[in-house]
This record gives sequence, structure tokens and C-alpha cells, in this order.
Amino acid sequence: MTLPNISSEKDLYNAVRGIFRFVADTVSEHYGANVNTSGIAMPRNPRKIVACNKQDFQPADSDDATRIDIGIYSADLTKGELKDKIDYCDMLLIVEAKKSDCGGNNDGVRVEALEQLCRYTRQIYRKQPWRRFAWGMTVCGSKVHVYIFGHDRIFESPMIDLRAGDDRSKLIRLLASWAFCPRSVFGYDKTISHIGALDCFTFFADGLDELIYAPGTIRTSDNLFGRHTVCYHARAVPSNAVHEFTKSDLHPKHLDLFVKDAWAFSERSSGDGSNDEISFLKMINEKFAGDEDMAGKYPLLRAGY
Repeated sequence: MTLPNISSEKDLYNAVRGIFRFVADTVSEHYGANVNTSGIAMPRNPRKIVACNKQDFQPADSDDATRIDIGIYSADLTKGELKDKIDYCDMLLIVEAKKSDCGGNNDGVRVEALEQLCRYTRQIYRKQPWRRFAWGMTVCGSKVHVYIFGHDRIFESPMIDLRAGDDRSKLIRLLASWAFCPRSVFGYDKTISHIGALDCFTFFADGLDELIYAPGTIRTSDNLFGRHTVCYHARAVPSNAVHEFTKSDLHPKHLDLFVKDAWAFSERSSGDGSNDEISFLKMINEKFAGDEDMAGKYPLLRAGY
């Protein structure tokens, strides 16, 4: 695979889309014959990680007027060709592209691309509350950087030069690995599922003999960092009653439970221990257990880690 001459950002968009499609088609063609799955939990079919046809567009579920360069999603090509546009709720990641190379005296190009990528990735968190973290990518000329957006910082890969064969192989291996990896590698929380028939979320936690159902969020993340703001109004259903559960059971009058992201771990300023929400709730629950005067006046921790 060689790179075409890039004379405009549109050429760059097409080149990036071509790389994703090349890897998706190659993986699909060779999967089964040349992939050793011994001892590894592999999907029945590899994902087809591709870019939608539309470039420089505003997703329909955006809460502002910004336009993204390239939206990446997992496509089902058996049902037709690529989608023209995708919404933030369906994106695996976003690619921000600049025609100019970055590095040296021109590193401002990469910084500008990353700043834009940060603004767009916030929208992924807003529309996908089950994402614990998100990936992103900047392409400045032939220079690629891959990012992981954590809850409190951004992790950046070393620079990948697409005009260098060894570097190009690194990117291809990354894209190929995305075709086979567990969903958790993309940041999806394995304790949260979406049930289409009920149009609701379910939550599962170790040690809890119940399923938690929530029809939606009452507070979504509106920042890139600090996803502890995500909150759901929900109800718990005993495991042996799940088969009787219907959509009418999600009426607001039945919702008596809150589910939220726990505050991220951090060090106390005094340096005398951990400062995280689960530890605080456990301490509160232990302190007031059996105190009838305090009953109903503090949050009960049903499950958390």
C-alpha cells in the first residue's frame, strides 16, 4: 500500500478513508484462513472499522455547529455500502486531518488538530454514556498520532510517518487489531448493555443478585474529562423476575434508584490515603449501619468498585 500525492485536505480525507477500508477489506478476506485464534476469545466475524462517506460534516445529534473531518464506525457491509454520515452515538472515534505536516517548527498544526479533536470527542461521551474512554486520531500531512482520552488525561502515541513502510505497518496492525479486540478495548463498559426492545440500559455488578434497568440518563457528561457526572434514574429487578419485565415497568413512578459513575481515584491533599467515591460511601454505610435516626438520610451503596 502506497500513499497518493496529497494536494488538498480532500485528498487527505480520501487517503485516510482508503487506509481504513483497505485494512477492513483485507482482514475480511483473510480472516479464518490465516488468523490463529487458539486460546483467544475472538469475535465470530471481524469488525469492519471504516470511515463514512461524508467528510467535513456536522453529525445530526451534535449540540453545537462544529463539523468533524472523518467519523469512524463499525460497519455491516453485508447490508450495503458505507453510510454517508454517522452520528456521535455510533462513532468509535474521530479523525482530525490537516494537509500540512506537523513536527519541528510546525508542531502547532498537531496542537490545533488535537484541540479540535478534544472538542469533538466530548460529543462522543455525551451521546455514549457507556464509554469509559475514547480513542482519537490526528493526521497532519503524512504524520499520524493516536490518542486515548482517559477520565483525567490524554495519552498520545509516538508519531507514525505514513511515508515510512515500518511506521505504516504499525498503523495497519493497530487497525487490524481493532477488528478482533473485545469491545472493552474501545472503552465500552462491559457492565452496561442496551436492550433495543425496551429502549433502556441494563447494569450488572458482581455480587448483586439483581439487574438494574434505566430508561435513559438524567445527566450526561458535558465535559471531555470527569465523567462522574453521568447519572441514570433506574430500578432494580430480581433476577428471577427478569423474564416478566415489560416497558411499562420503566414508568417514572417505578424508578427508585440512581446509578452514576463513581468519582475517579485521586490522592488526598494531605497524602493520608485514597480519595474516591466508593471508599467514602463504604465508610458512610459502615458508620451509620444500624443507626435508626440516620436511616434514609444518606446514600446506600448497593454495589460498586
